[in-house]
Amino acid sequence: MRKIVFTDIDDTIYFDFKMNKRNVEAIEKARNNGHLVFINTGRSSGIIQEDLMNGLFDGIVASIGAEVYIGDKTLKKDIIPSSEVRKFTEEFLHENRTFNMEATKDSILRSVKNTDENAPLLTEMRGIEFAKLYVEGKPSEGQVRRISEAYQLYIHPWYFEFTTKGCTKATGMEEVLSYFGMDKKDCIAIGDSINDVEMLKASGIPVCVENAVTAVKDICVYQTCHARDGALFDCFSHFGLI
Repeated sequence: MRKIVFTDIDDTIYFDFKMNKRNVEAIEKARNNGHLVFINTGRSSGIIQEDLMNGLFDGIVASIGAEVYIGDKTLKKDIIPSSEVRKFTEEFLHENRTFNMEATKDSILRSVKNTDENAPLLTEMRGIEFAKLYVEGKPSEGQVRRISEAYQLYIHPWYFEFTTKGCTKATGMEEVLSYFGMDKKDCIAIGDSINDVEMLKASGIPVCVENAVTAVKDICVYQTCHARDGALFDCFSHFGLI
């Protein structure tokens, strides 16, 4: 039976900034066998690793669900207003935080960082579409309240990130399922982190890597090998995709 797979990138198929060659082999074999394989990542499309953007996958869910692409077709692209991004840039610069205002693949700049000269001005340049904001450290209680009111906020152990309100990896995944007319029972999701939880719960077959956080492991039906060892190959072999 045809399956559709959604996989996270960082610490799931990528580890220490590289991907095991067995994962590439698994993706190519699964697609040749008629299955669909999608990225589902917290990264914006503008900062996804180049080797993943060259047709290896059937499509991409990016920016925690704010961007959805199927091949060359744009299914969804929710953009954070540049004026809002500038306000956050100024706030986080004042706090001396490391941050990355992440843009789409169609933007003239892929991101604006705290190290960029005149970062606040860059955020309002025409031709930049911001889809997600990434900030290191913990948000203050006031920031949590204020950001949560208007945006979808995720707080990790050493950083936080936020995107358009209502966007999650699950909503992005569900848009793709609807497009293909497929049921979640035929959907495999694989991840490692807190922002993968909605995606995993919304899939028919939730899978985690060995290095996943406990909250993710607790909701999965299968655990692969460690991300560095070729987790997709392990997963696809176990479920008969290859």
